[in-house]
Amino acid sequence: TDIYLKRLDNVSVVRVTDDPHEDLFPRISPDGKRLAFCSNRNGNWDIFVVQIDRPTAVMQVTLGPEDEIHPSWSGDGAKLVYCAAAKQGEWQLRIADLRTGARTLLGPGIYPDWNTQDGRIAFQLPRMRDEFWSGIWTVKEDGTEVTQLVTAEFFQDRSWGAINPAWSPDG
Repeated sequence: TDIYLKRLDNVSVVRVTDDPHEDLFPRISPDGKRLAFCSNRNGNWDIFVVQIDRPTAVMQVTLGPEDEIHPSWSGDGAKLVYCAAAKQGEWQLRIADLRTGARTLLGPGIYPDWNTQDGRIAFQLPRMRDEFWSGIWTVKEDGTEVTQLVTAEFFQDRSWGAINPAWSPDG
């Protein structure tokens, strides 16, 4: 699986990645110049960033035995939030500062989406309650103000899952 870009006002398609492995979860940076994605090209899932106008300029953001997937950009394009498989069945939210290389652990969660307007990060948090279900939460970049937005109480049938949140462009 490779990643392609297509402008909505054009018919041409541009190939951004060209690798025999899988490239998934593409996210365009706020300035439109870079693309973050995950790939298993090194044996497990890691996060990469590529310059859209220079597809051969690929930077590996994560490296290690854990799987890291689903990157999302900060509003200034300097950081990525992603989820990492800390151990079997447990996912953690982490932030990578692309300028300094610093890493921050936010806590449990999966499928983050960074609100580029106010900096909150929405994410899915699986919970076990009678039947398996997932709720949608938000957290600030510094790990504070963890807030649950969607709970099982919103639905009569609790065997559901609120998954994979995404912010609207206006936040």
